[in-house]
Amino acid sequence: MHAHLADIPQGLQRVTAGATHARHRHAGAYAALVLCGTYEEAGARGRFRVRPGDVLFHAAFDSHGDRFGAADARILNLPLPPSWSAPSAGGRCGSVARVVRLAAQCPRDAAEALLDDFEPAAPVAADWPDLLVADLQRDPSLALATWAVRRGLSHETLSRGLRRVYGTAPAKLRREIRAQKAWQLLATTTLGLAQIALTCGFADQAHMTREVVQLTGRTPGAWRYRA
Repeated sequence: MHAHLADIPQGLQRVTAGATHARHRHAGAYAALVLCGTYEEAGARGRFRVRPGDVLFHAAFDSHGDRFGAADARILNLPLPPSWSAPSAGGRCGSVARVVRLAAQCPRDAAEALLDDFEPAAPVAADWPDLLVADLQRDPSLALATWAVRRGLSHETLSRGLRRVYGTAPAKLRREIRAQKAWQLLATTTLGLAQIALTCGFADQAHMTREVVQLTGRTPGAWRYRA
């Protein structure tokens, strides 16, 4: 069975200074627009350090953890279409006041305004854990042992370092990224299941089925039928 799914935050969210949110996953997609405060979010698509005016986009079933700064934070959360896929995991909103005003009347209109007016931002690339996550996004079948050896890292250092920054083990993150990519293809394309399994680097279709069920709680066939 898939891991517990956290509730999607709705509307205005206030978070106390210094709070830490352990790595968690939401079933739906949503955008988080920072109105005040700062925090760092580390997820399957990289690590972002955000401030007022920044926005983080979360696809369905993405996992992430958060560490908040020295002041209270206020965040506007807006739901996005279930199968929505972000061109960027983070960015800068050009019309914060307008988005906030629209959100009071219609969150859907506010989300559309936000998507129409943001500048994409690249994730942090401060250390090797960030580089590993970027490489896993490019190749979710990446050989972790080979990657570590090429950078002079032991297995223990690889595991400990990624867990410290991203809150999870390298192999688990690789599985999540691979299953997430498969789910997106199931939700947004008509590719056959065997072709999706091959594209995403699974050993076979049965392997993909196990990992998609672990991530979402549904089989690939059930998602395709539902779509």
